[in-house]
Amino acid sequence: LPADAPTETSDRRLLEDAYRANQTHQKLSLLLLTKLEKSFSNAGVRWLDFKGLPQARALYTDAAVRASRDIDILVDGANFLEAANLMLANGFVRPSLPISSTSLVSKAAIALVRDIGLVDSTTRIFVELHRQLLSPDRGIESLVADAFRPRLASGGEIPAPPVSAELAFYLLLHGATSLW
Repeated sequence: LPADAPTETSDRRLLEDAYRANQTHQKLSLLLLTKLEKSFSNAGVRWLDFKGLPQARALYTDAAVRASRDIDILVDGANFLEAANLMLANGFVRPSLPISSTSLVSKAAIALVRDIGLVDSTTRIFVELHRQLLSPDRGIESLVADAFRPRLASGGEIPAPPVSAELAFYLLLHGATSLW
């Protein structure tokens, strides 16, 4: 912890526990992202982790000081169902609605949503899979399109948008539309 962290023993202990939990969560998240990178790349699915671990590593000298509890992945809309099915094949579960590439009900439901949540059955980490960043009627998508264009990873790279004004702008809008 930073030298200027609280010195009160109980407060410091709580911060140290939270810090260690963040370290563990980030290690598990990196393992999940690495597994998804391999699966998505092998299938030709273009994607990126648009907020979370890559940005924490870029913005903080010690990424564990930034708490994060989920992973947000953006995929090309054309690969949305395929990406969800790849995740299911890699040990993720859908908390409520079952997903199947052959189910007409699932296809209809997937066509209507911009994102779905899946949980890794081992680590219980929640991953939100997004087909688009903002609702199409908001008109903001074009302003950040280049920075957030999904891409195919190579050689174990976890694709992420660059740290930029566009990223900050999007994160503010995402938080506002998500009622954070």
